[in-house]
Amino acid sequence: MFDHRILNFIILKKNSVSQNFDPTWNRPGPDAMDCADEFLKFVCKRILESCTEDMQIVLKRIHKTVMGRLQLILSSSFEKISYAVAIEVLTQATWTKFERKIEWGDSLTEEHERYTRTS
Repeated sequence: MFDHRILNFIILKKNSVSQNFDPTWNRPGPDAMDCADEFLKFVCKRILESCTEDMQIVLKRIHKTVMGRLQLILSSSFEKISYAVAIEVLTQATWTKFERKIEWGDSLTEEHERYTRTS
């Protein structure tokens, strides 16, 4: 749950950065996306190195796989798509009906983000 909220925040920030660029550019805002990925990995590494006592409590009482998830984030790379590609994927989605229709310039909702992750 903890890492999901951070990822949603970063995805939202990536989307807001991407909206400010020309939609015809193949990869809008790669520097901002790379910075967000590096920041997330920095936070996860810092938690694992500096908060061991706190993480042991979380591990025992709240979430049994939290340490593994943080380590997975550190060792993984994130697939990146531009806002333009995400909007294209969402507008061409035929097998699902979204609660809110998406158009260029709209912020992506959680259901839109979930769909782009699974498609």
